[in-house]
Amino acid sequence: NTKRQVGSTIKPLLYSLAIEEAGFTPNTTVYDNQQNFSGYGMVPATTKTCTGAAMPMALALAKSRNCATAYIMKQMDNDGGRGARRFIDFLRKCDMQAKLQEYPSIAIGACEISLYEMMQAYSMFPGRGFNAKPMYITRIEDRNGNVLATFTPHRKEVISDVTAYSVIKMMEGVLTNGTGAGIWAYDPPAGMSMAGKTGTTNDNADAWFLGYTPQLLAGGWVGADDRIIRFNTESKNGEGGRAAMPIWAYFMNKAAADPNCGIDTKTAFVKPDVMPGDIQIDFSGAPPILDGEGEGMGTGKRGDYEIDVPKDIRIEDIGPESDTPVAPKKDTKKLPTPPGNIPPRQGKAIMQKKPVIKDTKETKDTTQDQ
Repeated sequence: NTKRQVGSTIKPLLYSLAIEEAGFTPNTTVYDNQQNFSGYGMVPATTKTCTGAAMPMALALAKSRNCATAYIMKQMDNDGGRGARRFIDFLRKCDMQAKLQEYPSIAIGACEISLYEMMQAYSMFPGRGFNAKPMYITRIEDRNGNVLATFTPHRKEVISDVTAYSVIKMMEGVLTNGTGAGIWAYDPPAGMSMAGKTGTTNDNADAWFLGYTPQLLAGGWVGADDRIIRFNTESKNGEGGRAAMPIWAYFMNKAAADPNCGIDTKTAFVKPDVMPGDIQIDFSGAPPILDGEGEGMGTGKRGDYEIDVPKDIRIEDIGPESDTPVAPKKDTKKLPTPPGNIPPRQGKAIMQKKPVIKDTKETKDTTQDQ
């Protein structure tokens, strides 16, 4: 339950609030401009990633536009503190227990939350608005297979099914037209409905991918206990779409192929009956990708947010994440034949000794031609 900077994976939750309580839709026009929050400074800290373009909210999520997300945050309340408080109240409804402080940069991931809590919050999307508390044990059986006890996850409604479906459609766009487009290089089952969100923090310290199908939710985080241990900052290999998403794709492919999991890859996300037609989103006319997902955008480094950031919060910048599909590399190296089973010994690596063969008849020189 370790808490780490969540980066852009927080955005679908803010967008859910905007739809549920502020009248937004996936096609609501938002503006990719830096926002000034009185008393808190500018969010994001610089304008280098702001295109100034107007775009549908769904496109802003697909491309993970921080400036557009800051715009949405400001629509929650012109006062940065009240807007952040409104968002935190919503996160509490999602059963977030992490320490969250009322600063507007929380909208773009300036908060530390565990993967466990993020997974629970995301459960309301495939759950048609109902949040399900994760549990490790669903039943207990005796040795004869008799069921001694069963356990049902606690579920509560957080958002409407219309809001949940709207966010699903936007998060599908992340995989088809945005920062998660590389998912298709990993050959997911044909026709399987998927949605998700990438996330990357400053200098590739944390890579995230949270995604789901109509039947299964999974998430991955890649990082180290010490943030100083991370991918080269000049490399894109530490991005959420390249470090975490392949793990998710591998897991989902295995789960879908396992008949014991009971996953129907032809099952689609259910559109609420109250919606007269499906949601049509125009992902064309996307602003240019300046530097990937977050495009150098992010929560901002500490020096960028001296007014906004409390002293005990580590502020990480959401690192670059590309929405260009990258095919996974295949390992063509042949692995050496492993030695026989040797019991491990604590603290030492044991190497199998080469057998000594004595030939009493003749001694040959084996040092040549090696």
